[in-house]
Amino acid sequence: MPFEQLLFIVGSILLMLIGTMQTLAVSSSSHLSGDNIDCQAYLQQVRWPQNRQTTMWRAWVGMHVSHGFGILVVGAIYLPLAWSHFALMASSVWFSVLPVFISCVYLLLANRYWFNWVFWGMFVTAFCFSTAAFSVHAA
Repeated sequence: MPFEQLLFIVGSILLMLIGTMQTLAVSSSSHLSGDNIDCQAYLQQVRWPQNRQTTMWRAWVGMHVSHGFGILVVGAIYLPLAWSHFALMASSVWFSVLPVFISCVYLLLANRYWFNWVFWGMFVTAFCFSTAAFSVHAA
């Protein structure tokens, strides 16, 4: 197995783990509550302006869950691609650079808005994808 293929596989598995952990962590409201319980209670009462059927709290949790699920899906798409169709990834700039772009965007989001462990997980993931993409196209 080429080293680049291994890096794409590791990066994909990390995305799936981070996405799963993020989704599970934020599904429990205790991870998003913060230190001010009054704030959570207030957000559970305030209606979302674009959709009066939901609250700001539900929109907040839903946004975090959807981002975690999106990370999981990207990993789930790239794992079989890296495992079974590495030649396609190695021959296509699109398929090899896209996970670099996605993981770097999530890295920036994690740095600014998310949990510290998500940042470091995305840092390693972006490193794996970047190294693999550079190495496969530098030859």
